Amino acid sequence: MRGYSVAGCATGEAALDWLSRERPGVILVDIGLPGHRWATSSCGGRGLVAGCASIPALAVTALGCSEDLKRTREAGFAGHVVKPLDVTNSRTA
Repeated sequence: MRGYSVAGCATGEAALDWLSRERPGVILVDIGLPGHRWATSSCGGRGLVAGCASIPALAVTALGCSEDLKRTREAGFAGHVVKPLDVTNSRTA
């Protein structure tokens, strides 16, 4: 609707496979995604895929306490977004 392209992956393994072929502008990672320990794996696996380490990644999670935010920052995420997301009040840059 706003000109963005979105791709989704059902598992961590599928996401890493997709990242081996594509280079998105940003990565949104549900750190509860089955099949992968995203919060402790080099920021959503970006370090595991050549050329992806410089892509900004945001952790999306239902966990929103300050300790959770600290863990995602330490894992290298650029930001931490707590679910549920309110897209009706989102702004465009």
